[in-house]
Amino acid sequence: MSYILKNEEFDKYFQNILLDLETYLEENEMELENDIIVEDIVMWQRNRIGEYLVHPSDKCPKSIKGKVLAIILKHNPTE
Repeated sequence: MSYILKNEEFDKYFQNILLDLETYLEENEMELENDIIVEDIVMWQRNRIGEYLVHPSDKCPKSIKGKVLAIILKHNPTE
């Protein structure tokens, strides 16, 4: 049975963001602390008009929040 709320376009977009974040962390030899994983530092939500919004989560370290925002904006499909 297929999941009726699944949005393959958004899934691809979100996975690209996660991949870029992983690459950034590896290239800069950075490790996340306190058992945080890449999937924990960004989150998404769907607003009332059905748009999917991605933003840094509360678990995102302040030291990389600017880079996380830059990666999200780089992949922004509305730009």
